[in-house]
Amino acid sequence: MLREQALLLGIALLALGGCKDDFTRSEMEYKPQPAMVSTEKSDPIAAANTNLGLAKGYYAQGQLKLAMEKCEKAISLNPKLFDAHSLLALVHEQVGQSQESEQHHKRALELAPKSGSMNNNYGAFLCRRGRYEEADARFAAALADPFYETPEAALSNRGSCAMRW
Repeated sequence: MLREQALLLGIALLALGGCKDDFTRSEMEYKPQPAMVSTEKSDPIAAANTNLGLAKGYYAQGQLKLAMEKCEKAISLNPKLFDAHSLLALVHEQVGQSQESEQHHKRALELAPKSGSMNNNYGAFLCRRGRYEEADARFAAALADPFYETPEAALSNRGSCAMRW
């Protein structure tokens, strides 16, 4: 990313150099250039959200290693980004790291205890582990969220889990 920024800055400087006839090479060599500011340092929240967006894309494409890396980067920039913890939990589960998965599900719920999505995701995880009563409580919590955009997911998961019980 830094290379891309440097390349863009170089192109911009070349373009600007062509616009000003009295700008000489010696002025360019000795004139201090403004330092490039990293987005991560200037706006870590935006950078965290960008990394989370990339992680979601990688996850959707099945690129779990890249999804994990971007989730971890997002969390390092914004440790309270519950969506990143939830997605990282899903990635850990898919690569067979159940303990890490559960830790991130729990962290996501600590950060957003009433979130329908976080409760549904953790409920589904618990159901896959045979922890049916705990799972049912998570599905109920998901359905109690009036802002949960996909309550049908929690209903479906709850029904599927109840059939295993």
